[in-house]
Amino acid sequence: MKKIYSIAMLLMLVASVSFFSSCNKDDDNGVNMGGSDVNGGGSEVETKTYIGTLKVFSREPNSEEPSVQLTVPVDNQSINMPLSSSAFGLSIEDLVLEIIGMGPTPSSNLSISGVPYTVSSSDADLCVVDYVCDVQIDILGTYATVTKIKGSFSKSSNVMNLAILATGSPELLDQDVYISVVCPSASAGE
Repeated sequence: MKKIYSIAMLLMLVASVSFFSSCNKDDDNGVNMGGSDVNGGGSEVETKTYIGTLKVFSREPNSEEPSVQLTVPVDNQSINMPLSSSAFGLSIEDLVLEIIGMGPTPSSNLSISGVPYTVSSSDADLCVVDYVCDVQIDILGTYATVTKIKGSFSKSSNVMNLAILATGSPELLDQDVYISVVCPSASAGE
């Protein structure tokens, strides 16, 4: 029972505003969500909306791949992406995750910004993400650590396949989770 409760606490992390904002590197990456470069470069930011599925999985230690699905898929989820020439953000409104066998988490609005990406050398529309971070996030008196955001997305279509990796504290059984955001449909871990 303690393991299920600890996993539930970690999943509540996923549904908390501090989860995504903890990797916020606006000043480090020269991007803010107001539409101009913090360093004075005037880089324009456009906002694009993706529609897809969000899932949360466990991961094996030292793995970056999903293992067991922990939440019911959230289908038809809108993900807004403020996008500049070198970094992006994600914004998800009113996200409710249902932990399998335990019920829903509270509704949350999630946001992250300043995540760097590169443009594919073979396809200028394809953007590749491989962003490593090591940030502790407070959760109910303990913490978890966001370690990586990886995947790809299209600038012109509804195609996105991103994963957010996090690890719980010892009080959260050192549980590793894999959060999948796949547009237009979910396929990660299946």
